[in-house]
Formats: sequence, structure tokens, C-alpha cells
Amino acid sequence: MTRVNPSLLQKFPCKITEEVSGKEQLIFGPSDIEWSLEHTSFSVEFDLYCDVGSRKTRKTLLSSILFAGGLSGLILGGYLFDNIGRKRTAMIGMVIGASSHLLGTFCHNYKLLLAIRFFIGVGYVFASDGMYILTAELVSSKHRNFMNGWAGCLSSLGYPIAVGIGYFVKSWNNMFLATSIVMVLITLQISICPESPRFFLIKNDVEAAKKVFKTLAKLNKMDLDLDNILIADVGKAKDRNHNFKQQLIEFIRYPSLRLETIILMALWPSVTMFYFGFSFGWGEILPDIYSGYIMAGVGETISYFLCVCLIGWLGRRSKGP
Repeated sequence: MTRVNPSLLQKFPCKITEEVSGKEQLIFGPSDIEWSLEHTSFSVEFDLYCDVGSRKTRKTLLSSILFAGGLSGLILGGYLFDNIGRKRTAMIGMVIGASSHLLGTFCHNYKLLLAIRFFIGVGYVFASDGMYILTAELVSSKHRNFMNGWAGCLSSLGYPIAVGIGYFVKSWNNMFLATSIVMVLITLQISICPESPRFFLIKNDVEAAKKVFKTLAKLNKMDLDLDNILIADVGKAKDRNHNFKQQLIEFIRYPSLRLETIILMALWPSVTMFYFGFSFGWGEILPDIYSGYIMAGVGETISYFLCVCLIGWLGRRSKGP
């Protein structure tokens, strides 16, 4: 309620404004309001509840800083995946994410929250891209479509988990703590996953690659005498130059690679803007944000199931005659 002029409650929270020097400003500020909330909110704690002026900018920045962290993670992750390994990079990402969420448990400063959101974005890209590459390189091409679809369905389960945390955990700081615990449990699962043999072959470490092949053979109950098997491609790894300069040369040299890369560069921003626009906009579309995220999880699960079926039937892209 307001401390003065209780009639303001009828137009609360942000309808009492006036134009000053061409800019809309609030007539009353945070000091005029006392809150009684069942769930705590960082928007209230940091005075970001009104989408006016600098408050709107600071609140929007909390969302967009996540993508800045994701872009940084994408650039740095490309280097780490090929130099320290897919698995290690994914685990580093989970550690960064879990640590950032844990730090959020004690956060009561806007700038610190910005830093936390940035590193959450970095950790998310490290972990998600690392696990995707591992899945693609550890699973045979015959089962890759099914495994990617299954991984997507598991990812969709994150929505009801997030809804449960948001609904039952009353403090926004404790929401960070609960998410941190979930990420620690996921990290333990990643730790038992073998490294990609392709990474070891790129590094010309044949023995390490054979150890992974033995592990995969054992999991599939196959009897392979890998000690007496010669990997014919070994030796050529020294001739492969995977640095940025060589990749840029190949990008220019091969027209088909260049064309497909440019097409993907154009498609991905459109897809991600559409996806994240809806993901961050449930509060504006539906009156109940919880049901919005539940429906998002159901929708994604259905879409992954349909993608697996359609890819298995039509292929990854339609082919001409």
C-alpha cells in the first residue's frame, strides 16, 4: 500500500506518471510504497517493478545480459572444445552455472545480479553445446536422430522443474539455490560420460581414443580387439590444421561450405529471436506465468517427438529429384 494518498492504489503500480522535459516520469517512487508479498521479487528489491525510464532499461538488461554471456561462451567454447575436450568444457560450463546460481542465493546487489546472469549464459552454452557435440560424436549416425530427440524431450522437462521451483520456493534467492542443486546433480551425470574419441584423434592421441572405443564396445556388448586394430586415419591428424586461419581459408575456398554457413547464419538469429521472444514473453501473453511455462514444456516435447518422426521419414532436409 502507499504511505501517502491511498487512492493511488486504484491505479497502481505504474499509472501515476507525468511528462518532464519530454520524458515520462513517476510522480511517486519506491519510498512511497510498502509491499506485502507471498513470494519475494528482485524487481521489488531493486525497484524495477515499473517499466518506466531507467527502471525499464535496467530490468531489460537483466534479460539481455544472459545472451551476451551466451555469445561469449560460444566464442570461447569453440576454442575449448577442440583444445581441452568436449566433456571437460561441458563440465566447466556446469560448474560455472552451478556456482553462479549458488552465488545468487546471497545476491542483494543489482550489479552482482548482472554479473551472475552473464556467467549463467556462459555456462549454459559451454554445457549445452558440449553435451550436444558429445551426443553427436558418441552415438552412431543410425541412432543420432533418436538420441537428439530424446535429449530434447529431457530438456523440456526443465520447464515443470522450473515451475515447481518458482511456485513452491518463496524466496527468489532460494530459487537460485534450488537451481544450483539441480545443476550439481546433472554435473555428476556428465562426469561418467566418456570423452569423444574424435577429440583424441584430432589431438593425435590414439591410445586415449582406443580406451574410449573399448568403453563404448563394452557398453554395447561388443568384442573388439582394439589393441590389434590400426586406425588408418592416424598420422593425417598432424596434417590437419584446425586453427581459425585455416578454417577461414576453407570457408573462402569451398563455395558450398560458404553458402551453407551464410544460410545458417541468417536462419539462426530468426529462429532464436522467435524462440526466446516467446520464452521471455509468457508474462505478457498469459495471465498465469506458471501455466505458460507448463504449456511451453508440453509444446516442446510434442515438437521434438514430431521432429524425430519427420526426420526419420523425410530426412534432415527435403531432397530434389
